[in-house]
Amino acid sequence: MCSDSAIEEKLHVCELNYNAFTHIFLSFLTDYYYLFYENRRKISDSEKEKFERKLLFSLSLLEKIHYHFFQQTDSFENISYYASTIDAPDDSQEYMKNKIRKQILDLKVQLQQHPFSFESHKRRCLDTLYLLSSYYPKVTIIRDTPPLRPWLSIPPNK
Repeated sequence: MCSDSAIEEKLHVCELNYNAFTHIFLSFLTDYYYLFYENRRKISDSEKEKFERKLLFSLSLLEKIHYHFFQQTDSFENISYYASTIDAPDDSQEYMKNKIRKQILDLKVQLQQHPFSFESHKRRCLDTLYLLSSYYPKVTIIRDTPPLRPWLSIPPNK
């Protein structure tokens, strides 16, 4: 039987490997898209449709892997193997997640500009990218008013 620290370490390594895989896979898709259309100016309709299907299937597969990974993480948290020892993500994990988020958004911009053979392929690719981006939310806190008491660190002037 594995100890909690061994399970935690395995999950941490799994998450690091998973983030690295996602980053590399998105880089591959982006590069493949770019090279396919930049190096091959004349593309037959069948080649274009085949490429778009491969792209759609690749994005769908990536989203399914994301769902499975995050579902497993939630399951471990629910059975208390992982929940009590979760630390704040370290800087390298946050950096990688930010890079993945940026890659997803960049690919989304590329695909929005791409003239797909079928509008349904384009819609499904963009929907899948939207789902993928939902796994990497960017939380921005906008504070346009000063904090109110008791959060002020300086006592008010009387």
